[in-house]
Amino acid sequence: MRFSRIHETVYVDVYQVPLTIWLNLTPQNVLVTVSGQVYVTVYVDIPGPPPVVPPVLPPPVVGPPTFETPAATVTVDPATRTATVRVLTDRVQVFIQTQPHVPVLVVDIPPEADALAGRFVFPTAGLRALADARRTLELRGPSFSLRVSPATFLASLPEEARLAPDLALAGAPLTPQQVSAVLAEAPEFLEGLVHAGPMVDLDLGVETAPAGLPLTQYPLVLGLPFDRDALGDVSPLKLGVYRRDELTGGWHFVGGQVDVEAGVVYARLPSLSTYTVMAYDKTFADVIGHWSQADVEVMASKHMVRGMTAATFAPDARITRAQFTTLLVRALRLGEFLSPAATFSDVRPGDWHYGYVEAAARAGLVMGYPDGTFRPDAPVTRQEMAALVVRAARAAGREVVITPAQELRALFRFLDRDAIAEWALGAAARAAHIGIITGRTPVEYAPAADATRAEGTVMLLRLLRYLEEL
Repeated sequence: MRFSRIHETVYVDVYQVPLTIWLNLTPQNVLVTVSGQVYVTVYVDIPGPPPVVPPVLPPPVVGPPTFETPAATVTVDPATRTATVRVLTDRVQVFIQTQPHVPVLVVDIPPEADALAGRFVFPTAGLRALADARRTLELRGPSFSLRVSPATFLASLPEEARLAPDLALAGAPLTPQQVSAVLAEAPEFLEGLVHAGPMVDLDLGVETAPAGLPLTQYPLVLGLPFDRDALGDVSPLKLGVYRRDELTGGWHFVGGQVDVEAGVVYARLPSLSTYTVMAYDKTFADVIGHWSQADVEVMASKHMVRGMTAATFAPDARITRAQFTTLLVRALRLGEFLSPAATFSDVRPGDWHYGYVEAAARAGLVMGYPDGTFRPDAPVTRQEMAALVVRAARAAGREVVITPAQELRALFRFLDRDAIAEWALGAAARAAHIGIITGRTPVEYAPAADATRAEGTVMLLRLLRYLEEL
Protein backbone atom coordinates (compact mmCIF):
# COMPACT_ATOMS: atom_id res chain seq x y z
CA MET A 1 0.00 0.00 0.00
CA ARG A 2 1.24 3.47 -0.77
CA PHE A 3 -0.08 7.03 -0.72
CA SER A 4 0.22 9.72 -3.29
CA ARG A 5 -1.44 13.06 -4.11
CA ILE A 6 -2.36 14.04 -7.67
CA HIS A 7 -4.20 17.26 -8.33
CA GLU A 8 -5.43 17.54 -4.74
CA THR A 9 -6.80 13.95 -4.85
CA VAL A 10 -5.57 11.43 -2.30
CA TYR A 11 -5.03 7.90 -3.60
CA VAL A 12 -4.98 5.11 -1.06
CA ASP A 13 -5.58 1.36 -0.94
CA VAL A 14 -3.46 -0.03 -3.76
CA TYR A 15 -4.56 -3.38 -5.11
CA GLN A 16 -3.06 -5.98 -7.55
CA VAL A 17 -5.79 -7.90 -9.28
CA PRO A 18 -5.82 -10.39 -12.22
CA LEU A 19 -6.37 -8.86 -15.61
CA THR A 20 -9.52 -10.88 -16.10
CA ILE A 21 -11.00 -9.24 -13.01
CA TRP A 22 -9.90 -5.80 -14.13
CA LEU A 23 -11.74 -6.26 -17.43
CA ASN A 24 -14.96 -6.57 -15.46
CA LEU A 25 -14.31 -3.45 -13.33
CA THR A 26 -16.03 -0.21 -13.95
CA PRO A 27 -13.34 2.15 -15.00
CA GLN A 28 -14.87 5.11 -13.17
CA ASN A 29 -12.53 6.57 -10.58
CA VAL A 30 -10.01 3.85 -11.37
CA LEU A 31 -6.59 4.59 -12.69
CA VAL A 32 -4.89 1.52 -14.32
CA THR A 33 -1.25 1.02 -15.06
CA VAL A 34 -0.24 -2.19 -16.76
CA SER A 35 2.60 -3.87 -14.89
CA GLY A 36 3.23 -7.10 -16.71
CA GLN A 37 1.04 -9.35 -18.71
CA VAL A 38 -1.12 -10.87 -15.99
CA TYR A 39 -1.69 -8.28 -13.28
CA VAL A 40 -2.60 -4.66 -13.19
CA THR A 41 -2.15 -2.23 -10.34
CA VAL A 42 -5.39 -0.54 -9.48
CA TYR A 43 -5.39 2.80 -7.67
CA VAL A 44 -8.76 3.47 -6.15
CA ASP A 45 -9.53 7.21 -6.31
CA ILE A 46 -10.85 8.19 -2.87
CA PRO A 47 -11.77 11.89 -2.59
CA GLY A 48 -9.91 13.77 0.13
CA PRO A 49 -11.52 15.57 3.06
CA PRO A 50 -13.56 18.69 2.29
CA PRO A 51 -11.64 21.97 2.36
CA VAL A 52 -11.48 23.66 5.72
CA VAL A 53 -13.80 26.73 5.79
CA PRO A 54 -12.93 29.26 8.50
CA PRO A 55 -15.83 29.94 10.89
CA VAL A 56 -17.82 33.14 10.45
CA LEU A 57 -17.12 35.18 13.59
CA PRO A 58 -19.65 37.72 14.93
CA PRO A 59 -18.62 41.35 14.64
CA PRO A 60 -16.61 42.61 17.62
CA VAL A 61 -18.62 44.25 20.38
CA VAL A 62 -17.87 47.99 20.30
CA GLY A 63 -18.63 49.88 23.51
CA PRO A 64 -19.57 53.52 23.85
CA PRO A 65 -16.77 55.86 22.77
CA THR A 66 -14.51 57.10 25.54
CA PHE A 67 -12.63 60.39 25.60
CA GLU A 68 -9.67 61.08 27.83
CA THR A 69 -9.07 64.48 29.42
CA PRO A 70 -6.22 65.48 31.74
CA ALA A 71 -8.45 64.95 34.80
CA ALA A 72 -11.24 62.59 33.76
CA THR A 73 -12.60 59.99 31.39
CA VAL A 74 -15.74 60.80 29.42
CA THR A 75 -17.92 57.94 28.16
CA VAL A 76 -20.61 58.78 25.61
CA ASP A 77 -23.53 56.45 24.88
CA PRO A 78 -25.50 57.75 21.87
CA ALA A 79 -28.06 54.96 22.24
CA THR A 80 -29.23 56.22 25.64
CA ARG A 81 -28.19 59.84 25.02
CA THR A 82 -26.11 59.88 28.18
CA ALA A 83 -22.55 60.86 28.99
CA THR A 84 -20.57 59.99 32.10
CA VAL A 85 -17.70 62.22 33.17
CA ARG A 86 -15.61 60.45 35.81
CA VAL A 87 -12.97 62.51 37.58
CA LEU A 88 -9.99 60.33 38.58
CA THR A 89 -8.19 60.77 41.87
CA ASP A 90 -4.73 59.90 40.48
CA ARG A 91 -5.09 62.58 37.80
CA VAL A 92 -6.21 65.08 40.43
CA GLN A 93 -3.03 64.31 42.37
CA VAL A 94 -0.91 64.82 39.25
CA PHE A 95 -2.56 68.22 38.67
CA ILE A 96 -1.92 69.31 42.26
CA GLN A 97 1.74 68.26 42.08
CA THR A 98 2.56 69.59 38.62
CA GLN A 99 0.43 72.77 38.59
CA PRO A 100 1.08 74.38 41.97
CA HIS A 101 0.06 77.88 40.85
CA VAL A 102 -3.11 77.00 38.92
CA PRO A 103 -6.10 77.59 41.24
CA VAL A 104 -8.77 75.82 39.16
CA LEU A 105 -8.80 72.24 37.86
CA VAL A 106 -10.86 72.43 34.66
CA VAL A 107 -12.59 69.32 33.31
CA ASP A 108 -13.59 70.01 29.72
CA ILE A 109 -16.77 68.32 28.48
CA PRO A 110 -16.23 67.30 24.83
CA PRO A 111 -18.81 68.51 22.27
CA GLU A 112 -19.92 64.91 21.71
CA ALA A 113 -21.15 64.78 25.31
CA ASP A 114 -22.42 68.32 25.74
CA ALA A 115 -26.01 67.94 24.54
CA LEU A 116 -26.54 64.65 26.39
CA ALA A 117 -27.83 63.97 29.88
CA GLY A 118 -24.64 64.01 31.93
CA ARG A 119 -23.48 62.26 35.09
CA PHE A 120 -20.46 63.84 36.70
CA VAL A 121 -18.80 61.46 39.13
CA PHE A 122 -16.47 62.96 41.73
CA PRO A 123 -14.32 60.73 43.97
CA THR A 124 -14.51 62.01 47.52
CA ALA A 125 -10.77 61.31 47.88
CA GLY A 126 -10.08 63.58 44.91
CA LEU A 127 -12.31 66.30 46.35
CA ARG A 128 -10.48 66.08 49.68
CA ALA A 129 -7.15 66.39 47.89
CA LEU A 130 -8.37 69.52 46.06
CA ALA A 131 -9.76 70.94 49.29
CA ASP A 132 -6.47 70.37 51.12
CA ALA A 133 -4.62 72.07 48.26
CA ARG A 134 -7.14 74.95 48.27
CA ARG A 135 -8.06 74.38 44.66
CA THR A 136 -11.37 74.70 42.84
CA LEU A 137 -12.95 72.24 40.41
CA GLU A 138 -14.77 73.40 37.29
CA LEU A 139 -16.77 71.42 34.75
CA ARG A 140 -16.81 73.31 31.47
CA GLY A 141 -18.84 72.57 28.34
CA PRO A 142 -20.51 74.49 25.52
CA SER A 143 -23.96 74.43 27.19
CA PHE A 144 -22.99 75.22 30.78
CA SER A 145 -20.17 75.29 33.28
CA LEU A 146 -20.22 74.47 36.98
CA ARG A 147 -17.61 75.61 39.47
CA VAL A 148 -17.36 73.74 42.77
CA SER A 149 -15.52 74.71 45.95
CA PRO A 150 -14.43 71.25 47.19
CA ALA A 151 -13.82 72.31 50.80
CA THR A 152 -17.23 73.95 51.25
CA PHE A 153 -18.91 71.28 49.16
CA LEU A 154 -17.66 68.44 51.36
CA ALA A 155 -18.48 70.34 54.54
CA SER A 156 -22.07 70.84 53.36
CA LEU A 157 -22.70 67.13 52.73
CA PRO A 158 -24.49 64.79 55.13
CA GLU A 159 -22.16 62.46 57.01
CA GLU A 160 -23.14 59.36 55.01
CA ALA A 161 -22.32 61.14 51.75
CA ARG A 162 -18.87 62.20 52.97
CA LEU A 163 -18.10 58.52 53.63
CA ALA A 164 -19.20 57.40 50.16
CA PRO A 165 -16.39 56.71 47.65
CA ASP A 166 -18.02 58.74 44.88
CA LEU A 167 -20.58 61.49 44.45
CA ALA A 168 -22.59 61.96 41.28
CA LEU A 169 -23.99 65.22 39.95
CA ALA A 170 -26.59 65.00 37.21
CA GLY A 171 -26.62 67.82 34.69
CA ALA A 172 -28.93 67.61 31.70
CA PRO A 173 -29.27 70.38 29.12
CA LEU A 174 -32.84 70.44 27.88
CA THR A 175 -33.54 70.03 24.17
CA PRO A 176 -35.09 72.98 22.26
CA GLN A 177 -38.41 71.15 22.27
CA GLN A 178 -38.24 70.63 26.03
CA VAL A 179 -37.29 74.28 26.59
CA SER A 180 -40.28 75.47 24.57
CA ALA A 181 -42.58 73.17 26.52
CA VAL A 182 -41.28 74.38 29.90
CA LEU A 183 -41.60 78.06 28.96
CA ALA A 184 -45.13 77.46 27.69
CA GLU A 185 -46.29 76.03 31.03
CA ALA A 186 -46.66 79.40 32.76
CA PRO A 187 -46.38 82.28 30.26
CA GLU A 188 -47.78 84.74 32.81
CA PHE A 189 -44.44 84.60 34.67
CA LEU A 190 -42.47 85.61 31.58
CA GLU A 191 -43.76 89.17 31.24
CA GLY A 192 -40.82 91.47 30.51
CA LEU A 193 -38.39 88.54 30.32
CA VAL A 194 -36.35 87.67 27.23
CA HIS A 195 -35.16 84.05 27.11
CA ALA A 196 -31.61 84.09 25.80
CA GLY A 197 -29.75 80.86 26.57
CA PRO A 198 -29.78 77.14 27.38
CA MET A 199 -31.79 75.51 30.12
CA VAL A 200 -30.16 72.92 32.39
CA ASP A 201 -31.46 70.62 35.12
CA LEU A 202 -29.14 69.80 38.04
CA ASP A 203 -29.37 67.16 40.80
CA LEU A 204 -26.97 65.45 43.19
CA GLY A 205 -26.65 61.98 44.69
CA VAL A 206 -24.26 59.33 45.96
CA GLU A 207 -22.91 57.26 43.04
CA THR A 208 -24.61 54.09 44.35
CA ALA A 209 -27.87 55.79 45.35
CA PRO A 210 -30.58 57.87 43.69
CA ALA A 211 -30.23 61.59 43.16
CA GLY A 212 -31.78 64.11 45.51
CA LEU A 213 -28.98 64.32 48.10
CA PRO A 214 -29.56 67.34 50.37
CA LEU A 215 -26.92 69.98 50.97
CA THR A 216 -26.71 72.39 53.89
CA GLN A 217 -25.39 75.01 51.47
CA TYR A 218 -24.61 75.14 47.76
CA PRO A 219 -21.02 76.20 46.99
CA LEU A 220 -21.75 75.96 43.27
CA VAL A 221 -21.42 78.64 40.61
CA LEU A 222 -23.31 78.00 37.38
CA GLY A 223 -22.26 79.59 34.12
CA LEU A 224 -24.70 79.77 31.20
CA PRO A 225 -23.83 81.18 27.76
CA PHE A 226 -26.22 83.69 26.24
CA ASP A 227 -27.38 84.21 22.67
CA ARG A 228 -26.68 87.79 21.59
CA ASP A 229 -29.10 87.52 18.69
CA ALA A 230 -31.94 86.52 21.02
CA LEU A 231 -31.41 89.71 23.04
CA GLY A 232 -32.02 92.03 20.12
CA ASP A 233 -31.64 95.59 21.42
CA VAL A 234 -31.67 94.56 25.09
CA SER A 235 -28.39 95.21 26.92
CA PRO A 236 -26.61 92.00 28.01
CA LEU A 237 -26.02 93.72 31.37
CA LYS A 238 -29.71 93.05 32.07
CA LEU A 239 -29.20 89.29 31.91
CA GLY A 240 -29.52 87.02 34.90
CA VAL A 241 -29.79 83.36 35.88
CA TYR A 242 -33.30 82.25 36.81
CA ARG A 243 -34.47 79.19 38.77
CA ARG A 244 -37.68 77.38 37.91
CA ASP A 245 -40.33 77.00 40.61
CA GLU A 246 -41.45 73.39 40.33
CA LEU A 247 -44.80 74.11 41.98
CA THR A 248 -45.96 77.15 40.01
CA GLY A 249 -43.86 76.92 36.86
CA GLY A 250 -42.66 80.47 37.50
CA TRP A 251 -39.10 81.79 37.48
CA HIS A 252 -37.05 83.35 40.29
CA PHE A 253 -33.99 85.53 39.77
CA VAL A 254 -30.97 84.07 41.56
CA GLY A 255 -28.18 86.38 40.37
CA GLY A 256 -26.17 87.33 37.39
CA GLN A 257 -22.54 88.34 36.94
CA VAL A 258 -22.33 89.04 33.22
CA ASP A 259 -19.09 88.50 31.31
CA VAL A 260 -20.05 90.38 28.15
CA GLU A 261 -16.83 89.55 26.31
CA ALA A 262 -17.05 85.80 26.98
CA GLY A 263 -20.82 85.74 26.48
CA VAL A 264 -21.51 83.97 29.79
CA VAL A 265 -23.68 84.75 32.84
CA TYR A 266 -22.54 83.37 36.22
CA ALA A 267 -24.60 82.92 39.38
CA ARG A 268 -24.15 81.29 42.77
CA LEU A 269 -26.83 78.64 43.14
CA PRO A 270 -29.27 78.57 46.07
CA SER A 271 -30.27 74.97 45.30
CA LEU A 272 -30.14 72.26 42.64
CA SER A 273 -33.00 72.74 40.22
CA THR A 274 -33.74 73.82 36.64
CA TYR A 275 -31.97 77.01 35.53
CA THR A 276 -31.85 79.21 32.47
CA VAL A 277 -30.63 82.66 31.43
CA MET A 278 -33.03 85.52 30.71
CA ALA A 279 -33.00 89.31 30.55
CA TYR A 280 -35.52 91.49 32.38
CA ASP A 281 -36.00 94.57 30.24
CA LYS A 282 -37.49 97.07 32.70
CA THR A 283 -37.43 100.85 32.56
CA PHE A 284 -39.38 103.77 34.01
CA ALA A 285 -40.78 106.82 32.26
CA ASP A 286 -39.08 109.29 34.62
CA VAL A 287 -35.54 107.87 34.27
CA ILE A 288 -35.37 108.13 30.48
CA GLY A 289 -32.66 110.69 29.80
CA HIS A 290 -31.71 110.88 33.50
CA TRP A 291 -28.01 110.63 34.38
CA SER A 292 -28.74 107.39 36.27
CA GLN A 293 -30.89 105.71 33.59
CA ALA A 294 -28.50 102.93 32.58
CA ASP A 295 -27.64 101.99 36.16
CA VAL A 296 -31.25 102.14 37.38
CA GLU A 297 -32.35 99.86 34.53
CA VAL A 298 -29.58 97.37 35.29
CA MET A 299 -30.50 97.28 38.99
CA ALA A 300 -34.17 96.90 38.08
CA SER A 301 -33.25 94.02 35.76
CA LYS A 302 -31.53 92.34 38.71
CA HIS A 303 -34.73 92.82 40.77
CA MET A 304 -32.73 94.86 43.29
CA VAL A 305 -34.77 98.06 43.01
CA ARG A 306 -38.42 98.70 42.31
CA GLY A 307 -40.30 101.74 41.17
CA MET A 308 -42.54 103.92 43.27
CA THR A 309 -45.20 102.76 40.81
CA ALA A 310 -45.09 100.36 37.88
CA ALA A 311 -44.14 103.25 35.56
CA THR A 312 -42.20 105.69 37.77
CA PHE A 313 -39.01 105.46 39.79
CA ALA A 314 -38.72 108.98 41.29
CA PRO A 315 -34.93 109.12 40.82
CA ASP A 316 -34.50 112.53 42.51
CA ALA A 317 -36.66 111.76 45.53
CA ARG A 318 -34.94 111.33 48.87
CA ILE A 319 -34.24 107.77 49.96
CA THR A 320 -35.01 106.87 53.56
CA ARG A 321 -32.90 104.86 55.97
CA ALA A 322 -35.37 101.98 55.82
CA GLN A 323 -35.45 102.00 52.03
CA PHE A 324 -31.67 101.98 51.60
CA THR A 325 -31.21 99.35 54.32
CA THR A 326 -33.73 97.14 52.49
CA LEU A 327 -31.79 97.57 49.24
CA LEU A 328 -28.53 96.59 50.98
CA VAL A 329 -30.06 93.43 52.46
CA ARG A 330 -31.44 92.43 49.07
CA ALA A 331 -28.12 93.13 47.36
CA LEU A 332 -26.26 90.93 49.85
CA ARG A 333 -29.03 88.28 49.72
CA LEU A 334 -29.23 88.17 53.48
CA GLY A 335 -32.96 87.57 53.49
CA GLU A 336 -35.38 88.93 56.04
CA PHE A 337 -34.82 88.11 59.71
CA LEU A 338 -38.04 88.15 61.71
CA SER A 339 -36.57 88.47 65.17
CA PRO A 340 -39.02 87.79 68.01
CA ALA A 341 -37.53 90.76 69.90
CA ALA A 342 -37.13 94.10 68.12
CA THR A 343 -33.64 95.61 68.08
CA PHE A 344 -34.85 99.21 67.77
CA SER A 345 -37.73 100.84 69.61
CA ASP A 346 -39.18 102.45 66.47
CA VAL A 347 -38.99 99.39 64.16
CA ARG A 348 -41.71 96.93 65.13
CA PRO A 349 -43.02 93.60 63.88
CA GLY A 350 -45.57 94.28 61.20
CA ASP A 351 -43.65 97.19 59.65
CA TRP A 352 -42.90 96.52 55.97
CA HIS A 353 -39.18 96.98 56.63
CA TYR A 354 -38.97 95.09 59.95
CA GLY A 355 -37.37 91.90 58.61
CA TYR A 356 -34.86 93.84 56.52
CA VAL A 357 -33.76 96.18 59.32
CA GLU A 358 -33.41 93.24 61.72
CA ALA A 359 -31.31 91.34 59.14
CA ALA A 360 -29.10 94.40 58.67
CA ALA A 361 -28.65 94.82 62.43
CA ARG A 362 -27.80 91.15 62.82
CA ALA A 363 -25.13 91.46 60.06
CA GLY A 364 -23.64 94.60 61.63
CA LEU A 365 -24.69 96.92 58.80
CA VAL A 366 -26.75 99.34 60.92
CA MET A 367 -26.16 100.57 64.47
CA GLY A 368 -29.00 102.94 65.21
CA TYR A 369 -28.84 105.98 67.47
CA PRO A 370 -27.81 106.25 71.13
CA ASP A 371 -31.46 106.56 72.19
CA GLY A 372 -32.20 103.09 70.81
CA THR A 373 -34.03 104.28 67.71
CA PHE A 374 -33.38 103.60 64.04
CA ARG A 375 -35.43 106.44 62.52
CA PRO A 376 -36.53 104.41 59.49
CA ASP A 377 -38.36 107.27 57.76
CA ALA A 378 -35.54 109.77 58.07
CA PRO A 379 -33.56 110.49 54.92
CA VAL A 380 -30.15 108.86 54.71
CA THR A 381 -27.25 111.25 54.14
CA ARG A 382 -24.43 110.63 51.70
CA GLN A 383 -21.89 110.08 54.48
CA GLU A 384 -24.27 107.64 56.21
CA MET A 385 -24.64 105.84 52.90
CA ALA A 386 -20.85 105.66 52.59
CA ALA A 387 -20.65 104.05 56.03
CA LEU A 388 -23.36 101.54 55.14
CA VAL A 389 -21.75 100.37 51.89
CA VAL A 390 -18.32 100.00 53.52
CA ARG A 391 -19.86 97.87 56.29
CA ALA A 392 -21.66 95.86 53.63
CA ALA A 393 -18.37 95.16 51.86
CA ARG A 394 -16.90 93.92 55.14
CA ALA A 395 -19.94 91.73 55.82
CA ALA A 396 -19.51 90.22 52.32
CA GLY A 397 -15.86 89.36 53.02
CA ARG A 398 -14.32 92.20 51.00
CA GLU A 399 -13.31 94.66 53.70
CA VAL A 400 -11.78 97.84 52.27
CA VAL A 401 -8.32 98.31 53.77
CA ILE A 402 -6.37 101.49 52.96
CA THR A 403 -3.36 103.26 54.39
CA PRO A 404 -3.50 106.75 55.97
CA ALA A 405 -1.82 108.12 52.84
CA GLN A 406 -4.45 106.52 50.62
CA GLU A 407 -7.16 107.94 52.86
CA LEU A 408 -5.79 111.45 52.41
CA ARG A 409 -5.52 111.05 48.64
CA ALA A 410 -9.05 109.67 48.36
CA LEU A 411 -10.54 112.84 49.89
CA PHE A 412 -8.00 115.42 48.76
CA ARG A 413 -9.88 116.51 45.64
CA PHE A 414 -13.09 117.31 47.52
CA LEU A 415 -13.16 120.93 48.61
CA ASP A 416 -15.78 120.19 51.30
CA ARG A 417 -13.85 117.30 52.90
CA ASP A 418 -13.68 119.15 56.21
CA ALA A 419 -17.49 118.94 56.41
CA ILE A 420 -17.35 115.13 56.70
CA ALA A 421 -18.23 114.06 60.24
CA GLU A 422 -15.36 112.57 62.18
CA TRP A 423 -17.22 109.28 62.74
CA ALA A 424 -17.73 108.94 58.97
CA LEU A 425 -14.30 110.07 57.80
CA GLY A 426 -12.76 106.61 57.38
CA ALA A 427 -15.83 105.19 55.61
CA ALA A 428 -16.11 108.23 53.33
CA ALA A 429 -12.47 107.81 52.28
CA ARG A 430 -12.83 104.07 51.72
CA ALA A 431 -15.99 104.51 49.64
CA ALA A 432 -14.22 107.09 47.49
CA HIS A 433 -11.06 104.95 47.25
CA ILE A 434 -12.89 102.02 45.65
CA GLY A 435 -15.05 104.25 43.45
CA ILE A 436 -18.42 103.73 45.12
CA ILE A 437 -18.78 107.44 45.78
CA THR A 438 -17.40 109.85 43.19
CA GLY A 439 -18.95 113.07 44.49
CA ARG A 440 -21.92 115.11 43.40
CA THR A 441 -19.43 117.07 41.35
CA PRO A 442 -15.76 116.31 40.75
CA VAL A 443 -14.88 118.50 43.77
CA GLU A 444 -17.96 118.20 46.01
CA TYR A 445 -18.57 115.25 48.33
CA ALA A 446 -21.73 116.75 49.89
CA PRO A 447 -21.46 114.50 52.98
CA ALA A 448 -24.43 115.89 54.91
CA ALA A 449 -26.77 116.13 51.90
CA ASP A 450 -29.72 113.80 51.73
CA ALA A 451 -29.08 111.03 49.22
CA THR A 452 -31.50 110.46 46.35
CA ARG A 453 -33.01 107.22 45.14
CA ALA A 454 -30.84 107.46 42.02
CA GLU A 455 -27.66 107.96 44.08
CA GLY A 456 -28.50 105.06 46.36
CA THR A 457 -29.18 102.79 43.38
CA VAL A 458 -25.93 103.72 41.63
CA MET A 459 -23.89 103.22 44.81
CA LEU A 460 -25.39 99.77 45.27
CA LEU A 461 -24.53 98.87 41.68
CA ARG A 462 -20.92 99.94 42.24
CA LEU A 463 -20.80 97.97 45.49
CA LEU A 464 -21.98 94.81 43.75
CA ARG A 465 -19.37 95.26 41.03
CA TYR A 466 -16.71 95.69 43.71
CA LEU A 467 -17.93 92.44 45.27
CA GLU A 468 -17.82 90.83 41.79
CA GLU A 469 -21.52 89.99 41.98
CA LEU A 470 -22.44 91.85 38.77
